[in-house]
Amino acid sequence: MSAKRYTPEQINKSLSKPFLLYIFAIPFIISVIVALFAMDIKAFMLNGIAMVLYMGVLYLSNKGFSQEAHYHQSILAKAPKIPYKLFSSLLLAIVVFYTSFAISQKAIIQSAFISLISIVGYYLYYGFDPKTDKLSNLGDISQEFVLETIAEATNKLDFIQTKLSYIKKYSLKSKIENAINLSQEILQTIQQDPKDIRVARKFLMVYLDGIKDVIVSYSELDSDDISDGTHTKLEELFDDIQDRFDKELERLKNNNQFDLDVNIDTLKTQINH
Repeated sequence: MSAKRYTPEQINKSLSKPFLLYIFAIPFIISVIVALFAMDIKAFMLNGIAMVLYMGVLYLSNKGFSQEAHYHQSILAKAPKIPYKLFSSLLLAIVVFYTSFAISQKAIIQSAFISLISIVGYYLYYGFDPKTDKLSNLGDISQEFVLETIAEATNKLDFIQTKLSYIKKYSLKSKIENAINLSQEILQTIQQDPKDIRVARKFLMVYLDGIKDVIVSYSELDSDDISDGTHTKLEELFDDIQDRFDKELERLKNNNQFDLDVNIDTLKTQINH
């Protein structure tokens, strides 16, 4: 079975639109620069405050977009605890009101109306923060256990990927990437049907720990000290890992049970040698 990289189908649409917020930052920047060159201290201070507040809008929005993207790209996820987009829209309303009332000297009712329009426009364009947990089909398994397993496996995979740059031999690096892709596919399958997660977790965590230990040990060695024989053994090890990943993936998809202890003990023995 050839490994296929897991690519989330759901992409957060708001991530394609944040450039508008950056475009709206241009007038704040220009006004501060103009006031500075004109040596208008009052205007510089007023516009500077508005610009700093707007930078807060950008920061909160980016945090909101990021956690929303993670939510949509995950098969199982809890709704974000902190509604960054809500806070960003409220801060935007404050910035608009402040700019209209304190800088442009508009009437308070007019300034309040414009700030209200800014909130409506923000939500019409960027939408609301996710509010519903995506945690269906868990059976008798706790939400925390499922989410912790997914997070732990994802962190291990991210760590392994950061260490891939230390692998200079293309054939070995390709086999490790294959193992990563299969791990991601196993993780995706677990999320689609988490009822078998207890057995799958034992399999996945032990193997990911094994791969991590191998790569860390490899990265600590000088490339000149790694013999062709060692490379051959490592490639054979990852061929074996891919075979076991293929079997685990087939087991998960077919909902069949089999004893993992022999496979896990075998991997530990191979890694230790």
